[in-house]
Amino acid sequence: MIEEVKVIVSFLTPITVLIFGILINRKLEKNKIDFLKEKEWQIHWSKRFIDTAYELNTNISLFICALFDLQKATEKEQRDINNMISKYHKEITINEWEIRNYVQFAENNRKEVIDTLHEILTGLTEILDKRQGNIEPIRQKQYDFNKAARKAHAEILNIKTIHNNVYTKKA
Repeated sequence: MIEEVKVIVSFLTPITVLIFGILINRKLEKNKIDFLKEKEWQIHWSKRFIDTAYELNTNISLFICALFDLQKATEKEQRDINNMISKYHKEITINEWEIRNYVQFAENNRKEVIDTLHEILTGLTEILDKRQGNIEPIRQKQYDFNKAARKAHAEILNIKTIHNNVYTKKA
């Protein structure tokens, strides 16, 4: 009887190990797929966010340069430049809308991004309304916005945090 039990156990042990191995492997593969899906989502939205932030900076620069050009333009050139200013203003508004949508995924840094963005847009509106003004505060706010966007981008990726410009992996 003991010999029969030994034979049965020796036969069942590899089968049991195989079954447990298959179950563990399936669980690991499912976790790996879930992780990759989440990482793909994070990469997609963080890229859209940072690309839009870059585009916003470009449109702000084009907007301000067009305002400078307007000061020394002829009457005919002024119409063309005013059309460009309107175009850049529209693009900036679109960028703002998109950034507000994307930054929702960065709960810890959202407020800083939105607040600095609002300050930039307020400064641009004042300059546009008066057709004059100091652009240095806007440049400083752009720098602040870019720092906030950098932190928000890292948060959306959910893999790094920024502490005094040193990157560390999140636990």
